[in-house]
Amino acid sequence: MKAKLYLMEGLPGSGKTTFGVNRSLSGVEGTIAILQARQALERQLLKTLPFRVEVFGNEEFSVKARQAWVKQLI
Repeated sequence: MKAKLYLMEGLPGSGKTTFGVNRSLSGVEGTIAILQARQALERQLLKTLPFRVEVFGNEEFSVKARQAWVKQLI
């Protein structure tokens, strides 16, 4: 996992990521591809944690609903 994470680091001063440059990604499509790869790596990392993890989606996000959910936890 650690070896793969460097792919998301930027090239100093270029505004480009190593991941995108190595795959000839650019524009909106490139940005989406990079974010999808990053999300996949993050989810793999979360699975390795020794405690329960919840991933909050942004779809139809409601602050009140999220607060109610958190109150149920505590």
